[in-house]
Amino acid sequence: MLKDFKGSMIAVSIAIALTGCATTGNNATNSLADEAARSELMIQINSVKQSIDAAEKAFEEGKELELNWYASEDFEEAKQALEKAKSYYAEYEANPDEAIDKTGFFSSTTNIEATEENLSIFTAKIASAKATRTLVQTTLTEAFDNREYLKTIDADQHFPDLVKALDKELKDLIDDIADDKTERAIAGQAELVAKQRALEVKTITKVYLTKAQESFQALNNTNAKQVAPKSFSEASSTLTEALAFVASAPKQLEQIEEKANLSLFYTKRAELIADEVKQLRSLQQKPQEHESYILRIEALLSPIQEALGSKDARNLSFEEQTKALEDFVVQNLSDDETAEKALQETKALLKEKTEYIEFLRSKIATAEQENTVPLSEISGETN
Repeated sequence: MLKDFKGSMIAVSIAIALTGCATTGNNATNSLADEAARSELMIQINSVKQSIDAAEKAFEEGKELELNWYASEDFEEAKQALEKAKSYYAEYEANPDEAIDKTGFFSSTTNIEATEENLSIFTAKIASAKATRTLVQTTLTEAFDNREYLKTIDADQHFPDLVKALDKELKDLIDDIADDKTERAIAGQAELVAKQRALEVKTITKVYLTKAQESFQALNNTNAKQVAPKSFSEASSTLTEALAFVASAPKQLEQIEEKANLSLFYTKRAELIADEVKQLRSLQQKPQEHESYILRIEALLSPIQEALGSKDARNLSFEEQTKALEDFVVQNLSDDETAEKALQETKALLKEKTEYIEFLRSKIATAEQENTVPLSEISGETN
């Protein structure tokens, strides 16, 4: 019996020993599983962090694309989703184990799951906003082209309130498209485009024709219209032509600048002619005859300028025209015998015409004192 009892005790001891070994083995296996699960979690957290970084970059790009303007609702929802994702991520950024904590007492969603869900919402909303932007630009191409051109000519610097008002109208059309009211937006574009073009003309006129308009207004404030109606009419029609050209072709900036300069030229010319005419007012003849006399003097110099290739200088006084022409001949026609001969002939002609002008002015001075010299004598040829 004693022998059997000892045998039983040995069997029990062996069984207990074997049971302990099995428990130790299971603990080791469970530890490996936990490590694997933790590694997977760290990989998931790292992926989430990269997604957040990418989302923040996409959000900044969305700002540059003006997605908040093209698709306000989608972009705002994308912003909110990103903020929530970052908030959930902050819960476990310092302690990864909290990534699998529930977001609330009654919630079955973990912090990391909530992060991923909001990142998915963000991605969808940004994609939707971009799609709306593309649709808007395709549908409202003309309005957007005009808006960009208004930027290039600095319309906002000259008429900031009008630019803001037109942008507000464009935004209304954009919102219509975002709300699936595309036909309404298309119908409203025509009116907006007309207003944009009107602002374009207004801006170009201010930039290129303000000086010409101000110069003509100064001329108009004198009595030039009465004393030199022909010259005044030319100045007026030249400015009117420039304004009309801007209205019909506001993008032809080079030609507009040429017409603006031409308007300034004729306005200055009318001013000079009017000043000359005023010197003859004491002769008691009609102002129109005075202007004809001055235009005749002008006509003596213009053919010489044209023949020698000099620029039109009718916007200068007679003295300045003569000096400019002499300088041109010296600078451009003094290298050969033919040019020298032309120079001498021109100087002789200029001297004759200058003496003629001085003769006429002496007559004017005498007439101012005696009031007896008829205009016909002064206006006649002295050849």
